[in-house]
Amino acid sequence: MNKIIITKNLIDIYNYIYNYLIEKYDKKIIDNFDYFEYNNNKYIKIKKSNIHIEYTPYSSAIDKIIINEYIYSFCSSMNNLFYKSNKKKVIIIYKLYLLNINNQLSIFYLYQKFKNYCNFIFITNNINNINLYFLNNLYIENINIDNVIKKKWNKIYKYYIIEYKQNWKLIVNNIFNSLMIKNTNTNFIKENRHNISLLFVSNININEIFLYLFDLFIIKFNDDIEKILFISELFCKYQYLIINSTRYIIHFETLLIQIFYLIHFND
Repeated sequence: MNKIIITKNLIDIYNYIYNYLIEKYDKKIIDNFDYFEYNNNKYIKIKKSNIHIEYTPYSSAIDKIIINEYIYSFCSSMNNLFYKSNKKKVIIIYKLYLLNINNQLSIFYLYQKFKNYCNFIFITNNINNINLYFLNNLYIENINIDNVIKKKWNKIYKYYIIEYKQNWKLIVNNIFNSLMIKNTNTNFIKENRHNISLLFVSNININEIFLYLFDLFIIKFNDDIEKILFISELFCKYQYLIINSTRYIIHFETLLIQIFYLIHFND
C-alpha cells in the first residue's frame, strides 16, 4: 500500500520497515546494497535490491539526481520477478521532510506515474515541511505518535485540507491584492509562498484558478486593453507550462513576477 508514515521514533520505524520487507521477500535480497556514481567518480551507498530501494535524503543537490535518475530508472525497469508475480517493487523514503519542495514534488510525480506496480512508503517525524500533496493523496499511518504530535497533526490536516480547499478563492484574492501593491522588489512572492503552495494541493483544477485570477485582472484593468492583452499572453504561456510540467509553483511564481513588473514598471 502507498502511504505516508508519521512516527516520533525513527529507530523503531527502521525495524518496522525491515520486518515488513522480510515478510514479503527473502532476507538475502533485502540486505543488498548498491553504489550510485555521480559527479566524476563520486559514489553514494544506497540500500537496494531488485525489488526495493531505501533512501534517506541528504538535503542537498544530490537528492534531485537520485530521484530523477536513480529512483526513476528503478521504477521504470521491469524484470522477471514482477512479470511472473503480483508483487510490487517497494520504494521507501525516510525523513521525507529533508527533501526541498521541488524534490518532494518530483518524488510525488514518480508515485503518481508508477503507483500501479510500485509501493511508495514515505516516512517522517516532522510534518511541518511536508507538501500537502502527500497528506491529501496517501493513506496516513501513525506509529508510536504521542498526543502532542497527534493534536498538531489533526489541527494541520483539518485546517489545510478542509478549510483551504473550501476557500481557495480567498487565497487567490490575497495573492492578487499583494500583487497590486507597488514595491521596489518582489517580496510579495516570499510573503505569499505558503498560499501559493496551498493552491496546488487543494485539488482545484488549475484552469479554474487561472480563470478566476484572470477575471480579477480584467476587472482591475478594464480600460487598459494593451495591458490585458499582455497579461493574457502570459497566462496562456504559463498555464501551458504548469499543465505540462511538475514545477507548478515555480511557473506560477514566475507568472506573478512578470505580471508584477508589467503592472508597476512598464509604463
